[in-house]
Amino acid sequence: LAYFVTPIMSFNSVGLVGIKIIDDNKLEYENFISTFISFVLFNSLIVFTIAIFLSIFLSKYLILLLLTYFVSLTVIFIIIHNIELIQKSDIKLFGFYKIFLAFLNIFFIWIFIKQIGMSWEGRILGIILSQIIIIVLMYFISFHSIKFYSFRFDWDSYKEFYQYGFPLVIGLGAAWLMTQLDKFIVLHFFDLENLGYYSLGYTLGMS
Repeated sequence: LAYFVTPIMSFNSVGLVGIKIIDDNKLEYENFISTFISFVLFNSLIVFTIAIFLSIFLSKYLILLLLTYFVSLTVIFIIIHNIELIQKSDIKLFGFYKIFLAFLNIFFIWIFIKQIGMSWEGRILGIILSQIIIIVLMYFISFHSIKFYSFRFDWDSYKEFYQYGFPLVIGLGAAWLMTQLDKFIVLHFFDLENLGYYSLGYTLGMS
């Protein structure tokens, strides 16, 4: 789900970050980032509303829907700054964040599942907590553009973001259906734990 929800929140227009950081001056880019993050938050509110609505009919998946929402939201902020680091050729810092995030994921998933005894929720909670820590670390070390953030509801800019991302979202949706539809079939006949085993086997088989 996060594979699909994450680009929906940004309407797959996060690539504009890489373009703007090169083309714009410092002030223009700071204004763009404020508008773009506001756009993401605007979309995330729509996604959250849809998740709550779906939970009325799929009440047993409420926790999964909410956790997917928070995973996707934190992923977007990490992607935004990763693009900034790549465009600035700060590969060492980019690599540090990636390695440290992987370490945090392993650590917290081990804590939640092995030590506390949680099920699949522990894995997702571990991912969310790891990503929040990385975002906070980024904020204090290098994610300077977000420090100038102020909410901006600029519908003209939002329309440009939607127009840029629309073809990409359509293509992503088709690809997602081709690669993820079988998991819904598995989930229909089995539980989330068995789906996890299936997903792991599928991933290993395709790698």
